[in-house]
Amino acid sequence: MSQIVLSNAKRIDIKHILQNARQAVLTDTGIITIFAMVITLSGLMFMQNNLSQTSEVKSVAWYAANIQAAQAKNNECRRDSNATQLQSTPDCINALHAIEISFK
Repeated sequence: MSQIVLSNAKRIDIKHILQNARQAVLTDTGIITIFAMVITLSGLMFMQNNLSQTSEVKSVAWYAANIQAAQAKNNECRRDSNATQLQSTPDCINALHAIEISFK
């Protein structure tokens, strides 16, 4: 059953074709290259997905107009265990500045 009849005179052995293709194409280097490309593309898609999910930085004016959001953001920034990293983000800086402006 591994043969396909194309005409009365020609027969193609599918097993033989697959073995030759596997030897020619899927060498160790080829497999490693394909694996590296799949990993790289997966990483790039993951990074793109994370970057597209990040929220837009809100301005000081926006936080001043939405003081409850500014207070919530300020509380979030202060509660972070790695406070210096989060508090240096533009959103945290803008929220704190808006609170300082609003209550002076």
